Amino acid sequence: MEKILISACLLGENCRYDAKSSPFPLLSKLREKYELVPYCPEVECGLPIPRVPAEIKNGQVINKNGENLTKKYQMAAEGAVRLCKLLNISIAILKDGSPACGSRTIHDGKFSGNKIAGLGVTARALIQAGIKVYADIDELNFLVEDRDLTLPEREEERYGVIKSERAKQILLAREGKKRKKDSLPSSGKREKTSRREQSGHPSSFLRKKDSHSSSNKKDSSFSSHKKSESRKPYFDRNNRKKKSFGRGRFKKGRSSYSSKKRSA
Repeated sequence: MEKILISACLLGENCRYDAKSSPFPLLSKLREKYELVPYCPEVECGLPIPRVPAEIKNGQVINKNGENLTKKYQMAAEGAVRLCKLLNISIAILKDGSPACGSRTIHDGKFSGNKIAGLGVTARALIQAGIKVYADIDELNFLVEDRDLTLPEREEERYGVIKSERAKQILLAREGKKRKKDSLPSSGKREKTSRREQSGHPSSFLRKKDSHSSSNKKDSSFSSHKKSESRKPYFDRNNRKKKSFGRGRFKKGRSSYSSKKRSA
């Protein structure tokens, strides 16, 4: 089973600065497929729970009381790299916004609650060691959906650069299955044929002809019925003329006849 390094607070451990956790929504699905290795840099470097919040300012990790914790954070980052090499871990999911684990954003160093683009100490060290780092805010459904490909192969497929022959064969097999599905009828079921039709018995062909002729008759009767309906006239009381829907023009009624008689 493949292993993933993950921030301990995402697994439900109360190890944040405020003694709380940050549960990860895909946790149950990830546990079915991977062995999750928890790691909290702040706890590993000996900081207490709860603790004074710290932020990165001018490349240094400083807490709200003004203490410089850069060396402790660097020790924790080196420990994370050693752990990944020891367990052959190639991917990590870290809590974003942390001065240690932030891989997309970190706090601005003014303790104002604002975030800026940047990397935490541990996230930077893992990336430099060649480990793929994701944030908990990233779209990570691809880790759960595909079960045939390994993590590096999934990365190759995601970015459209497939190198391994095994991944190529799996993807080609999937394309073949998709083409077969597309070639089937829209109902998704193949038409059943009787044994007589398979053997080429003449009675089967007669039945087919009868069914086609009956369907044609129905269509013709329906169309003729429609035509007859369209030609039926109706009487307009206001103009006292009979109008028809067909190709014929307006038929003259009583009013036009009486006007002719008067003129004569």
